Amino acid sequence: MRLENICIVGVGAVGIIIADRMTERLGKGRVRIVADESRIERYRAKGLFLNGVKKDFNYVTYHENRLLPLPDLVIIATKNLQLMDVIDGLEHQIRPGCTIMSLLNGIVSEEMLKHAFPSAHVLYSFARGINSEHVGNQVACDSVGCTYTGEEDGRSSKELEAVRNLFVECGLNIETPGDILHELYSKFALNSAFNTVSAICMAGYGDFSSCHELEELIDEVFSEVKAVSLAHAGVRLLDEDWSGTKKMIAALEYEGKTSMYQDMEAPRPTENKWFTGTVVELGKRYGIATPVCRSLYLTASGCEFVRLRRAGQR
Repeated sequence: MRLENICIVGVGAVGIIIADRMTERLGKGRVRIVADESRIERYRAKGLFLNGVKKDFNYVTYHENRLLPLPDLVIIATKNLQLMDVIDGLEHQIRPGCTIMSLLNGIVSEEMLKHAFPSAHVLYSFARGINSEHVGNQVACDSVGCTYTGEEDGRSSKELEAVRNLFVECGLNIETPGDILHELYSKFALNSAFNTVSAICMAGYGDFSSCHELEELIDEVFSEVKAVSLAHAGVRLLDEDWSGTKKMIAALEYEGKTSMYQDMEAPRPTENKWFTGTVVELGKRYGIATPVCRSLYLTASGCEFVRLRRAGQR
């Protein structure tokens, strides 16, 4: 199975790395950066830069994309806030059997994409270990991380194998674990704890292993995520999983910033709703107390409101 035509939607800290490697190895004829007209106009006028180098991508609007061969693979690497716009933009552009990878944070995007495009083949996916900063049209990255992807039921498939081969061909790190849901919910725990707390406290990665109070706080978040993950998806997160996550974060640059920290600082709307907000929602659904995540969700929401208001965006 050959993935000939590839569309990438979202070229922020995650998407630009994949777009860069794939364009370099496969050529602009096979790889398109797809977005709405205003965004594409901005890309064409101002360009996109990775580590200070302007990238020569094939920019295509949703309308223009309708006139081109239908994609074999769509990689979505936007923020959750843009997902519904992406779904609307891709309407009538997803052929039966098209493979879709969502690299969005959280645990809801795959189900939304399955519902929107029932004839497509949606792989569960996420990125981990990327250390980057995204400001305007500039992304600085010193760790490209790894993409994790797999089938919901853990089986192998021709679609999964084709994606793995493509990433390897393009020199991109990829893992295809047998239990992708376990890995996905482990990443969800990371996002809910580290992203939320870092955004509120303006904490760098190194602060979490240096400050006892911050470490205690993220451990309490993990306990609540562990409970709702088991109730909602039957995923059993283990304490050793969490220890590994903390070690991975501690190995990153001390002053490195999570994506939610960067959004709060910019300021931009954050993905708070898809992190602790989702934990609170699932807690209500299954009768599980989530007091720490609720407090963090409300605090982050308040911080976001004030910062956006002061920037004239409220």
